[in-house]
Amino acid sequence: MDKDTPYMRGQRAATTIYLRPEVLRALQRFSASTDAPVAHHLRQAVDEYLERHGVAVPKPKKAR
Repeated sequence: MDKDTPYMRGQRAATTIYLRPEVLRALQRFSASTDAPVAHHLRQAVDEYLERHGVAVPKPKKAR
């Protein structure tokens, strides 16, 4: 386990974010309308944000 990601479980690390209640409600409505979990949309948003800002993220290694 990488010392920088102490809460790794499988291929994802747990984290906590705080959102304004109205943002969370909007995200939940969007999630319900797409049948995709809120977490999926948050991961996608973070990926797109990092890409837009030119932050390289290594691809995960394939399990053997």
